[in-house]
Amino acid sequence: MLMELVFALFIGFAAAEIFALVRWRGMWRLAALMPVFIVSAIVIWIVIEPARHYLLAFELMVWSFLGIVLLAVLAGIRRVIAAAQRRRAR
Repeated sequence: MLMELVFALFIGFAAAEIFALVRWRGMWRLAALMPVFIVSAIVIWIVIEPARHYLLAFELMVWSFLGIVLLAVLAGIRRVIAAAQRRRAR
């Protein structure tokens, strides 16, 4: 059951990243890459030092969840800025 949750979170994170990279433009696209770099660095660190990472499934679950949260925060900030720009344009 744990591996299914880890897999679902990782797939959800990947889907959210793809959605952001396809729909967002400019600096927002670069900001959307930040969680990818963080999760990739953690996975590379785990591969380099596997003896220190006995709970690989938990680590992937936590980092994928944090990546989704970071994307959600970016989406919220993006939405607030876009709304402010629309109000200013009126």
